[in-house]
Formats: sequence, C-alpha cells, structure tokens
Amino acid sequence: MFVCAQAPELLRNIPLKSAKADVYSLGCTMFDMYFDSKDRPDALTLQSDTKALIPAHSNPHLRELLQKMLEWNPDKRPSADEVVKHRFVAQAVQQVNGGG
Repeated sequence: MFVCAQAPELLRNIPLKSAKADVYSLGCTMFDMYFDSKDRPDALTLQSDTKALIPAHSNPHLRELLQKMLEWNPDKRPSADEVVKHRFVAQAVQQVNGGG
C-alpha cells in the first residue's frame, strides 16, 4: 500500500469540504492494485509531479483517471460521481457485465 494514502489536506490538517479526500485515497489504492511496488511514489513525488509518477506503459484512460484522482489540490480533484462516470470505470463495468 502507499506509504502515504491519506489525502494531502488531511496531512496538513485542512478542514474537509467534501469527500474528495476519499477520492485521493481511492486513487492511491487503485495505483497499488495496478502497478508494481517498485513504481510506488512517495508523498514528495506526488506533490511535485503527479503526471510523471504513473508508468508510461499503463492504460491511457487509467493514467488520466489516476492523474486526476491524485491531484494535490482537492479543488481540482474529481468528485466520486465524476470518477464513477470516467471512461476507465465505465469500460471496467462493461467488461464485468460481459460486454467486452
């Protein structure tokens, strides 16, 4: 699991305005599920360059989703509803339901 799976705003004791901290934590969990432990970033890497941390060999839709979910600024992070509607999630649901 991520060394730092807590959202940055929690680590900085910033009051939560929404469930976007949960979106960040889910992004950490998804990263762990899809990539080898050697690819895991640390908190400083996440803060400095989220786009560079996701391996180039990853699914482009997953890459896009994780970049959004692991956004350091919670105001720029997607809501849970936006995550559920993302193309990567929609394709995964379709595959589970036998549609491709």
